[in-house]
Amino acid sequence: MSRLFTRERSGFELSSTHLEAHRHPLVKKPFNSSGTLLLRLACRSVATWLVFTAVVASGKNVCFAVIGDYGNDSEAESRVAAMVQAWRPDFILTVGDNAYDEQTSQQDAFQKDVVAYYSNYIVRSSWDPYARRTRFFPSLGNHDYKYSGPGVDLLAAYESAFAVPPGPGGHHYYEFARGPVRFFALDSNKDEYPVWWPAQKRWLDTAIRRAGERWKIVFFHHSPYHSGSTHWNETHMRRFNFERLGVTAVLAGHEHVYERVMHKRVPFITNGLGGHSVYEFREQLVSGSAMHYPAVYPKSPTKMRNTFGALFVEASDRAITVEFWNLGGEKIDDWYWPPLSNPPLSRTPAAQP
Repeated sequence: MSRLFTRERSGFELSSTHLEAHRHPLVKKPFNSSGTLLLRLACRSVATWLVFTAVVASGKNVCFAVIGDYGNDSEAESRVAAMVQAWRPDFILTVGDNAYDEQTSQQDAFQKDVVAYYSNYIVRSSWDPYARRTRFFPSLGNHDYKYSGPGVDLLAAYESAFAVPPGPGGHHYYEFARGPVRFFALDSNKDEYPVWWPAQKRWLDTAIRRAGERWKIVFFHHSPYHSGSTHWNETHMRRFNFERLGVTAVLAGHEHVYERVMHKRVPFITNGLGGHSVYEFREQLVSGSAMHYPAVYPKSPTKMRNTFGALFVEASDRAITVEFWNLGGEKIDDWYWPPLSNPPLSRTPAAQP
């Protein structure tokens, strides 16, 4: 294996065809505050832990997970949540459909379907009005509007459950920055949210223009570009012309598949395998489809159980890496920028639950 760690990340290189490097499973980040790095070096049957001291180039690195179409209080959701939290991400984004269960006077759907699984990351809006402590940033899906009992306001329950940064869009659209990345959450539910256009478009154009961060990521529910067979005609989010705004990546869900479509050099990633169900692809993939999964619909219970997964993203001030991992411990896809001979960052999740 060639270059394990790049100079921009660690200040040194370690290269070998016989050694493998893995992040220590007990540490949150490869480097601690003093610049100590833990490596597991394996050579044939011999393995040991070595400690290196290195100069860390930047303290701005962030890593985060992205889940979507997940909130149904199921075994699959539980396993995805366990996998994600084993990664110990700095924070979590969602691309909608956070709760599929009904909200009633006796049942809080978001407490049952979301908080029960990700409570270590979530802070209620009344406890964190400026979203300074929360590490969970959701976007609204169509099921977050629709599944409610008689006389129950599901959106009010959503707004109560999750703290988000304050702004003109409330919980519908907002922005925040972590390290070298600025994030923009949108509400893509054109039927449930009548003012989705053009108010959000004007806000997004202005917010992106003034953003000074190296990377700009937009996330919402309805995928603009995908090859799925279920919601193939719901392409209204293309009106935003994201590829002309200078965004780094667009993350969405709604179609219960994983797909990365490269459109005018921008990755449009559909991440809908958070735990609810799995859809099939059309025979003809959309133009620019670089990876689609599962390519063959999983018919056996074992394959279906392991199909679900999540995105793992890491960003420094010089590079960004996006990976999709399934519950079988397989890295299904990765995309990184700038395009190098090897992925520029090294904190690949080492262990799967």
